[in-house]
Amino acid sequence: MCAPLALGWASLAAAAGGTALGVVAQARASNAENAAAEYNAQINARNAAMAQMQAADAITRGKQEELQYRQRVAKFIGSQRGAYAAAGVQVDTGSPLAAQMDTAATGELDALTIRSNAEREAWGYQGQALNYKDQSYLAKRQKAGSGLAVGSTLLTGTAGLGGQYFRMKQAGIFG
Repeated sequence: MCAPLALGWASLAAAAGGTALGVVAQARASNAENAAAEYNAQINARNAAMAQMQAADAITRGKQEELQYRQRVAKFIGSQRGAYAAAGVQVDTGSPLAAQMDTAATGELDALTIRSNAEREAWGYQGQALNYKDQSYLAKRQKAGSGLAVGSTLLTGTAGLGGQYFRMKQAGIFG
């Protein structure tokens, strides 16, 4: 009767050791997952900040380009007026005035298109920033959930040990 008892305790000890090793392995894996998730969260947060800076830069560049374009249009209208005046044509009536107004209207439309394009570019960067922020949030949630696996391994192993002990006791190994 002594050999089955020793064998029973050895079997339980081996199962307990396996559970302990499983918990340690799961803890190490959880730590590695936490580190990776934290790294990913930080990278995505930096990418979000970079995308926000790119959005602001797109708006700034768009404003500068719009202003420069308006100045070129004004300069061109001035050239039109000078050419008409040099030819002895009255610049504030008739065809010369209509040509200047067309130039101004087309110039304004182009300037607004430049602004709109810059705003669309910025909107794209803002969308990227939002996406990166979401990915950062998800990485942090992944980090928070990885510790549950350690507890699950411990509970599963402990339950298995309890079941094994109960079966051995039922079989009369532990008396």
